[in-house]
Amino acid sequence: MSRTIRAMNRTASLLLLGLLSFLGTSHARLGETLAQCEERYGPVVERVPATVSASEPEACKFSKNGITILIEYKNGVAWRLLFRKVEMAGPDVETLLIANLPDGGWSIATKVAGLDYRVSPDRQRVAVHTDNRGPGVIDTLEIATRSFAAANHADYAQRVGEAMSTIDARKKGIDLKGF
Repeated sequence: MSRTIRAMNRTASLLLLGLLSFLGTSHARLGETLAQCEERYGPVVERVPATVSASEPEACKFSKNGITILIEYKNGVAWRLLFRKVEMAGPDVETLLIANLPDGGWSIATKVAGLDYRVSPDRQRVAVHTDNRGPGVIDTLEIATRSFAAANHADYAQRVGEAMSTIDARKKGIDLKGF
């Protein structure tokens, strides 16, 4: 092997090692305060109702580099990040995943019903990406804590239970005589 090729391999190896060590020490943006999020994404552009009852009442929307970021907070820290962009391509998703890399990295994506799921090694964080669904479509990447996912599921189960109770009550009150 020539001296030039060995030097190039050594340089490439050092760059890769440096990148990997940088990625290993990066921390997810989950857990940041509103002030930290404003420093990262700029001013809040809109306050909207939170989607989960366990969240603080208002979620904050930010906009940066063509991406809308919706953040829900619990106890003053971010526990859900939702990134939205028209036609979010693979490189955009990878950049956001790396920027929000948990210790130990993300798992390999598992596709379920058109969604790509990744989890952190400690299973306390999840990332869900809507696969590119076509031109002009808004794609999303959601990064959330396990406790957010559990609260979201509990809210969903409650809504389903309420809907089933309403359906049962309506069935009992229907008189179809004369049809």
